[in-house]
Amino acid sequence: IDIIHVYNANRAIAFRRWDDSQEFLIVASLNNYPFGAGYTIESSRLGDGLWREIFNSDAEQYGGNNVGNFGASIPASNG
Repeated sequence: IDIIHVYNANRAIAFRRWDDSQEFLIVASLNNYPFGAGYTIESSRLGDGLWREIFNSDAEQYGGNNVGNFGASIPASNG
């Protein structure tokens, strides 16, 4: 596990997990409200490419506000 982002004021944490064939970025926001303008995580340990949302606990089916990326690819560039 590689913790790449911790920001207590926003109650957010992000970390990477990987093996020989896959890499995962786990982002957890424990904030009481969604970030209306999105949220940026900067780290030189994130490569350029696309990340895909796999699970969103704020989805309506889990009783959330249905705020998220709905499985869309999220671009990352320049860390």
